[in-house]
Amino acid sequence: MTSTAPVRTSSLRTTFPALTGLRAVASLAIVGTHAAFWTGRYGSDTMGLLWARLDFGVALFFALSGFLLFRPWVASLVAGSGLPDTGRYAWNRVLRIIPAYWIVVVIAFVALDSKAGSGFGGLVRHLTLTQIYGDNHIHSGITQSWSLATELAFYAALPLLGWFIVRVVCRGRWHPIRILVFLGVLCAANFAYFATIYHVKGLTLTSRMWLPGYLSWFAVGMGLTVVVAAANEMRPWASRLLTIAAESPVAFWLAGLGCLALAATPIAGVPSLYQESAGTAIARNVLYASAAFLLLAPLVTPRPNLMQKVLGLPLMQWLGEISYELFLVHILIVELAMNILGYQTFSGSILFVFVVTLAISIPAAWLLYRVLEVPLKRFHR
Repeated sequence: MTSTAPVRTSSLRTTFPALTGLRAVASLAIVGTHAAFWTGRYGSDTMGLLWARLDFGVALFFALSGFLLFRPWVASLVAGSGLPDTGRYAWNRVLRIIPAYWIVVVIAFVALDSKAGSGFGGLVRHLTLTQIYGDNHIHSGITQSWSLATELAFYAALPLLGWFIVRVVCRGRWHPIRILVFLGVLCAANFAYFATIYHVKGLTLTSRMWLPGYLSWFAVGMGLTVVVAAANEMRPWASRLLTIAAESPVAFWLAGLGCLALAATPIAGVPSLYQESAGTAIARNVLYASAAFLLLAPLVTPRPNLMQKVLGLPLMQWLGEISYELFLVHILIVELAMNILGYQTFSGSILFVFVVTLAISIPAAWLLYRVLEVPLKRFHR
């Protein structure tokens, strides 16, 4: 297999420290939106929608996955080398997400009663991350795991997507524009999916959690990987884009926050995962995808900038390292925080719940990270 512009794979940048800090931002946003939900702060007013739109953290995680995981397929095209080792890729993903997740699932099933997703069948569904395929299968304490099930579906689909892009779209040659066009088609498929499921009677509500409804968020990250590789070759359009992002990182972030502010209006629908119409679902999807791109772009430029420095601070790096574990444990601990503070469901101070949740969740996440993830990394090496 040859390339129109051969470049050694090793010449591609492999580390992006600021993205670790961005994972911390994403996880804190998710904790914040769930603290708002449990204290009854979700609503159709502006503040209620703003609290609800902190679930944008999920879009950030999906875009980060698209950016980081698609890189080996881009590198294979740039270098004119063989396709990535799918077995190694799958093993990496299993070691990264499954062991810690299984521990939290077992704790949730032992510690909490649940009106949905209970029993042996519910346990099997959660351990296999299939709880979103059918209604009333998601157990209390791990309701956020719907996004992990969607992420797993992306993990499974990525090798097929990568093969199709390399072999069919690019015919074994490095064609960044072709890849970007194909990713645009994936986004269109995402919107067509919403337009379809909202008009199919009898379809389970959880169909709105399935991978086709979030392809655009993953595609944003995948597209940015293509841009970075093209800029590495000094292709003018890609270099210009990253130069602008490096020179104006604050403007990019303000524009991203502007997209989120627009999402906190009726244009993006109700404060719920289950939107009332295809139109509001698509609007929310587009605004979150746009915001994810605007926040990510300044962080992957070769030229250091203010946002890279802020997210590269030791505290942000440390929080980013334990962000997955924080994501896993925080719903269990939100419920504990409500009990500690003596609040009834949908009442109380969002600030107190947020602070108490973090005060307990961060040490728990760190412990899970040190006891499980660090040894697994050593084992993997």
